[in-house]
Amino acid sequence: MKTVLMVAEKPSLAQSIAKIL
Repeated sequence: MKTVLMVAEKPSLAQSIAKIL
């Protein structure tokens, strides 16, 4: 789950991941 680490560092990416999910 590398995406989780990226989200923790950059909350902005959280939105991008939300769209993927």
